[in-house]
Amino acid sequence: MTKDIDTNTTAILQYNIRKNLSRNHSILNHPSSSNYAMLIIQEQHWIRRTESAPIHGSWTLIESGSHPNCNPRSAIYINNRILDTSAFRIITLPFPDVTAVAINTTNNPKPTLVINIYNPSDQNLIEPLMKHLHQNIDPSQYYAIIMAGDFNLHHPLWNPPQYHRHDLQADKLIEGMLKLGMQLMIPPGTITFPDGKTAIDLV
Repeated sequence: MTKDIDTNTTAILQYNIRKNLSRNHSILNHPSSSNYAMLIIQEQHWIRRTESAPIHGSWTLIESGSHPNCNPRSAIYINNRILDTSAFRIITLPFPDVTAVAINTTNNPKPTLVINIYNPSDQNLIEPLMKHLHQNIDPSQYYAIIMAGDFNLHHPLWNPPQYHRHDLQADKLIEGMLKLGMQLMIPPGTITFPDGKTAIDLV
């Protein structure tokens, strides 16, 4: 039997763990986490012995592939109590810091595509990622596309008014969003990175 997600009550938590092991364990074990169908994690803790992020019996770990220069920095945990393995499929994207799954929903025959992105501040991920999505993802095949993550990008569209930095990659992200018919879900000016008093974590 397939246990699909009810799209009216789906809860997804996005969090940058900053490679902290205790934080990673906490988010998997905290009672409130059981209410989420999916955890979208960036900079997860990497365990060299298992060559993966922490594994937990209540969660199915989906991790982006590693590459020679660094450990993966994008992971999705699926709540086994809410969504069983027959109700989602992994979408493989050729980028080490991008993870994606398509999940079935009760209210629509089409799946919802969830893409988790960690955009390294020292690399140009956005342009090739957007090009790949335009060439290989057909939005009409999905009920919705959710793209979330730590983008490490600043732009007036989402920065607080007093924060004036503007990254050129952010323009490429916006251009790619528009081509896919996407819109920013987070209200402009929302601070999602308190340490920097700005927004770099977006949905």
